[in-house]
Amino acid sequence: MINSGFFYVLPYVYLDSFLIICYICDSSNRLGTQMFCKNVKLEDVFESEYGAVRQCNNKNCYWLYFNGTQTKFTVRDLFLFKNRVDQINIEKMLTDSSVSCDFEIIMPFRTERCFVLSVCDIVRLKELLKGAKFMIELNSEIKSCLNRGLYIVNN
Repeated sequence: MINSGFFYVLPYVYLDSFLIICYICDSSNRLGTQMFCKNVKLEDVFESEYGAVRQCNNKNCYWLYFNGTQTKFTVRDLFLFKNRVDQINIEKMLTDSSVSCDFEIIMPFRTERCFVLSVCDIVRLKELLKGAKFMIELNSEIKSCLNRGLYIVNN
């Protein structure tokens, strides 16, 4: 483990290359821990076979469950993370034979997580985030229509 100021870098050997996982530290220089929303039922926003996005109404946040990890986001940060993932050039990763193009490393803003993503992971994450964004926007539109007094009537 290497202490590099604000975060610890833990090297792991994977497919003859080094992957770096970063953990943000608190002021006492201990490894940060994820803060879970306790005593709250999380509402499913979107779920696929590779992960899920759940909403915590108590703390006004979203939890991304992907690759066996959980990451907490605000709405704004979740959408910024989605935009960042959407900007990854998958075609370049597939056509470039250099080792540096095998994985993409993304550290979302205001999180304790560093995502190291293969091409398959990126495609799966894009699908998950696209579905979650659609469901969040759909919910907002439905609430907006209900607030304006527009109702859907079945004949």
